Amino acid sequence: MCFSARHQLSSALKRAQYMGDQDAAQHWRELLKQYDEWFQVSAFTHPKVIVYENDKPFEPRPAIWGLVPNWAKEPEKIWNSTVNARGETIFEKAAFRKSAETKRCLVPTDGFYDYHDFKGKKYPFYITKKNSEEPLYLAGLWNDWTNKETGEVLNTYSIVTTRANSLMAKIHNKPKFSNDPRM
Repeated sequence: MCFSARHQLSSALKRAQYMGDQDAAQHWRELLKQYDEWFQVSAFTHPKVIVYENDKPFEPRPAIWGLVPNWAKEPEKIWNSTVNARGETIFEKAAFRKSAETKRCLVPTDGFYDYHDFKGKKYPFYITKKNSEEPLYLAGLWNDWTNKETGEVLNTYSIVTTRANSLMAKIHNKPKFSNDPRM
């Protein structure tokens, strides 16, 4: 499953500028100061990346990886279990149900890492589009969560996964997913 992605910062900045989103452009300018050209993110650090939400599909918006449903009291207690959502059960699981009904998004990335198990060791595979100059869009769910004590609003998202195709099943061959490899 996707827990690690890579973003080319100048590409993300250009997309934000093209769309006229000054907040998103500033976000990517700040990241360019901190990092070199590439920004590799791990889901478990809950980074902010750009998403395109279904209600405003042409406006890039920074969102935190790890969907927080409205009923959650503390993001930290649910984040790690909501970085990915199984497409087959998003309408059944309480954490994803509301977002699956009305809050879908696209997550542009330059690629993601998945790991292949071989003789007890993990080897990273970097998955990207054949034409790697174009972004790879991942399906996602999003939600705005409001801290009831402070009023702070967090825009959060989750990557939607599905059963792996034959190529990804060979790569994502983690023994615990041997009957149901994911992508």
